[in-house]
Amino acid sequence: MHGQRAFELVQQLRMSVGLPGYDEAGLKEVASEMRDLHGVLVESMQQMQRRVQHGEALDEAQVRAIQCSTVVHLRSVQRNKRCALAYLVNRARRIQMQRWELGATAAARSDSCMSAQEADFLRKYSDILGEYCDAVQLDVTAEIQPPSDLLIEVRVQEDLGTVQTEDGAMHLRRGTSLYVKRGDVEHLIRQGSLEQVQN
Repeated sequence: MHGQRAFELVQQLRMSVGLPGYDEAGLKEVASEMRDLHGVLVESMQQMQRRVQHGEALDEAQVRAIQCSTVVHLRSVQRNKRCALAYLVNRARRIQMQRWELGATAAARSDSCMSAQEADFLRKYSDILGEYCDAVQLDVTAEIQPPSDLLIEVRVQEDLGTVQTEDGAMHLRRGTSLYVKRGDVEHLIRQGSLEQVQN
């Protein structure tokens, strides 16, 4: 059935949490089907044009059959194109969200799920975001939600060594708890390296 593989690509992305692996083979199948459909469409139009040029009279049923075939093939190409673009655009949005939620380092860890073009997009997006943060002298990705308290208590989930903040160095050893500014550790909380202790 026309468009089935394109529909499966969109469904696969819709049903997944996070960023699933890039389905290059699926996109190639969709592109191949689009080329085949376009070829049938062009051949049908050329065949009709040749018949008209040779003075063959087409009855109403033949004209309707050609028109129906043309519409079906054209709509199938358009549907495949829309599905493939929806797949690519939604993957790009998920990559952007990962960058905002997890930070540059953690987002880059999912490189294995990305195509080379998507990894390049993430690098360029991170560079632009970094340049903007430098220009306004504020890390706009630090806090997604406004803080309720200036300091929060966190428990270290994994050894991170020494982390430099505006207020100085913090030594983060697994199992320890400390009070810190939320903005200094927001990205580590989202990555799962620190856990906020709820009071």
